Amino acid sequence: MRRLPRALTGQLQQADQELLHFYHKLRVHRDNLPARPRIPRLSLRAAAKRHGLEFYVTYKPYEWGGSEWTGASNGSSSTGARRGLPCVGGWNTWYDQRLLRHPEWRLHHRLPTHYPKLIKKPLARLTLHFLPRPGLQRIASKLRLWSSRDNLTYEPLTQGRLARASVVRYRLTDYFGRLMNRENGLALRVQWDKLDLSADWKFISVDGPKADWAILPCPWIIAQDDRGVILPLSYACAAEHQKKVGFNLGQTDGAFRFDAWGGGIGTVMQHGEPTFTGLPLAIARERNRARPGAPCEAEPGVRRAWHDDVDEILACRPDGLELRLQAHGMSSDDPNALTQNGALDMELKRRGIDPADTVAVMRARADLFLRWATDVKRKTRAARIPLVMPQQCFWANPEPPRLCLQSQPKLWPAWTEWLDQGQEVMLREHFYHSYAPDLCFPVKERAAAQRKPVWLQLFASQAGGHLRAVIVDEVMADPRIDGVVVYEWSVIRDGHDSCKIKSEYRPALARLGLAVR
Repeated sequence: MRRLPRALTGQLQQADQELLHFYHKLRVHRDNLPARPRIPRLSLRAAAKRHGLEFYVTYKPYEWGGSEWTGASNGSSSTGARRGLPCVGGWNTWYDQRLLRHPEWRLHHRLPTHYPKLIKKPLARLTLHFLPRPGLQRIASKLRLWSSRDNLTYEPLTQGRLARASVVRYRLTDYFGRLMNRENGLALRVQWDKLDLSADWKFISVDGPKADWAILPCPWIIAQDDRGVILPLSYACAAEHQKKVGFNLGQTDGAFRFDAWGGGIGTVMQHGEPTFTGLPLAIARERNRARPGAPCEAEPGVRRAWHDDVDEILACRPDGLELRLQAHGMSSDDPNALTQNGALDMELKRRGIDPADTVAVMRARADLFLRWATDVKRKTRAARIPLVMPQQCFWANPEPPRLCLQSQPKLWPAWTEWLDQGQEVMLREHFYHSYAPDLCFPVKERAAAQRKPVWLQLFASQAGGHLRAVIVDEVMADPRIDGVVVYEWSVIRDGHDSCKIKSEYRPALARLGLAVR
């Protein structure tokens, strides 16, 4: 693996200090939001060259905002809401102006059949299932329901019985049918009957004594009408609550962000398994029809906007262009998300693809994106700079991918065609315990045959804390990896405005040839 020369260390930190100036300049610009934020790339290039660094631009075509959120349900008291788009329980904010002008360009959820009728039905029974941890059944009857009409003020819900708890034999599965209680097949069931909530109910939260409550909101929460018909819900977990509901308080202010990660798991996958959420949690009777910021590659206007961005980047004379498939505003753990759009529906019909076939939709969308990337390749070739194409490590697997990968826009391309488009390859993966040299072996072999450099993206934040030296050592021992990119460098800084490196990161960076201060 290529190492950075130690003589570059001081230059890198000086450049980092200089680039902080542009970061704050961009923040001020973004707060004003007169138009689409423009990064001062020419100034960045000049700063990089002054310090002997390459100037690569990473472009995220799908990053069109919507990841920020406010719980002002009516939007009247929120300046952010006036710049955003409505969602269940609030407003998604900080958008690219182009998406505000054309919200129809977003990708949508595939909603259940008869959805408009289902959301008008009254709520009669609410059932929650938890992993049966020790001591929970004894205190489960103390769980309480709260209700709200604006997702800002929650008050105790006195209708219905108190919670009825029992340990039952029940299959607790995640979205994909994987059994979560295979050890004993038991679940703690907490149920409220005869709620008799009319069709105008909006938000309900659940809170209780502090304990090890472990739940996956979907499919472990079931809402039914008086005839037992299951109602579609939106979910919010404790991690997406602006202020926790106080147990046994008469009233509390705070707001839940519903469907923050899609349909229900609500938390980022760890080690390939879902992370269970606890209390408080909340449900809403409606579903978000679109992801917050998810431009659809089938829309001609989206592709034109992407080309405009690439032209703007190339005008700044970068040393390379990397396309990155990541967008915080379209994160989703829902297999039904990012599958519908007017232009996409027409394209799927033309190709004879069933919109309910999620994997086929992912492949079709990847093909549309690749067509656009092919045009970008012609532009970078004319500019005589390399195009760096991303590679998700699961793409080379023969089995269909997990459909809950949050950070990428749910594309599953033919990885060989994807690799062939770029002059360099960027592998993207999290490493929780160790780096496996056989990771993406077919990708690295094909890249080597084409004499294309392979870069590996290392996240500064890893499971268990931070990037560790042992992982760097394992990566550097792989002869098929030509270099690494440390992603989210700001996490490494010891303070928001500081360029001093945190002590826990120094061993790993030293392995990369950086004698950091």
